[in-house]
Amino acid sequence: MAENWTFVSEEWKTISLHDHRITCVEESGPDLILRFDEDGFDVTCDNSLNPTGRHRNTGPAAAILKNWCWEDGAFGSYCFRIIRLGNGQEKHIPLPIVPITRTQFLHDLTLEVLDFIWEPDKGLLTLDGNGYMSPPPPGSEDGFADIKLRCDRLLFCWNGLPQDAWFQERPRK
Repeated sequence: MAENWTFVSEEWKTISLHDHRITCVEESGPDLILRFDEDGFDVTCDNSLNPTGRHRNTGPAAAILKNWCWEDGAFGSYCFRIIRLGNGQEKHIPLPIVPITRTQFLHDLTLEVLDFIWEPDKGLLTLDGNGYMSPPPPGSEDGFADIKLRCDRLLFCWNGLPQDAWFQERPRK
């Protein structure tokens, strides 16, 4: 690991990356570090390393993919432009799918995560979110990005739980 963290958890079902921005992506030997420097991510009250009884935000944090490799990435997957027709109907036109390369992911992409899926039996991490590239790839519309990464283990790291998560006071459905 690139640094020492106070807490390291593999309890991925108790982590929420929703509405949190990956501020930096860096390789450290065979590992990949996804940094959440600004507002970290959220740890639910069910995580064994969260003694507060509340859903809490970490502040600066990281997700570390042990022995990682690039799988795939694209803008526009599952996205449609809606055209409203004069008769009250809608026409859904798929947006063009524009690939994101490994190099673009490592150096040019900013991603606000909306959802993630970790499939440990497959070693597959899928990140879905609002992506922005600088410069934007030709033919792309910044927006929904789908990233697939492979790794042996997924570690969530943080140093504290200084404040309530944004969803702490929201009623459960």
